[in-house]
Amino acid sequence: MFGFAMRFFPLFQEEFIVVQNALKARGSNALSNINPLRPDRFFQGMAIATVPMALGAVRRSQEIALSMELRGLNLPEEEGITRTLYRHIELRRADYVIMVTSVVLLLLAVIWRVATNFGWF
Repeated sequence: MFGFAMRFFPLFQEEFIVVQNALKARGSNALSNINPLRPDRFFQGMAIATVPMALGAVRRSQEIALSMELRGLNLPEEEGITRTLYRHIELRRADYVIMVTSVVLLLLAVIWRVATNFGWF
């Protein structure tokens, strides 16, 4: 999830700069400086900029989706051709054993910690 968020960080940064320049063009200095002594002005500007940034990101994602469709990425589904875009991953017996073992060890560690704190051992 973190990698996915970091991938879109430049997109939001670009949208932020566009909104910041638009506010400057309108004579607002809400996002012009980040003064640690006056954070209220910056947060007010961020509240103003949140909606345009989100709408710009949605618009950009729609443009990317349209360009992918125009390049024929969805052509196999329309033509009925089977195309593998991902691998189907299923849990095996070893995965279940590891998960159960991890949960049991976690419970034992918690019980041990509680028991030593109350002086039971």
